[in-house]
Amino acid sequence: MTRLRTAVVGAVAASIACIAVAAAAAALSPGVYEVRIAGATPAALNGTWRISFAAGQYEITRDGAIAVDGAGSIRGNHVVFRDKFGPFRCLGAQASGTYRWTLSGKKLTFAVVRDPCAGRKTVLTHAFTKSS
Repeated sequence: MTRLRTAVVGAVAASIACIAVAAAAAALSPGVYEVRIAGATPAALNGTWRISFAAGQYEITRDGAIAVDGAGSIRGNHVVFRDKFGPFRCLGAQASGTYRWTLSGKKLTFAVVRDPCAGRKTVLTHAFTKSS
């Protein structure tokens, strides 16, 4: 009976954890978020940036043109960006970056956990606003 009770408690705890992760992921994805950056160095990082999330993928545009496409994974309040394509993608050891995200109303913010790519950090550490 004790083993059965332990198994049931374990299954319930695992289910709650899965629901919490799914709820956090659903809160971030899907959606389109936008930010206007001015005064960045290098100047190529200035412009209107949009990031959209859908089904484990993300797309980042700059002034309406694709800048980066990649695969994203969300676990709780952490997201890992893995750049795959685009003229602004980070390459090699810099292709992946991990961020902690917060969504408050329409405001999406990212805080760097680990990211060796300076350009991605410059863009993602600005506050984004949900546009659709």
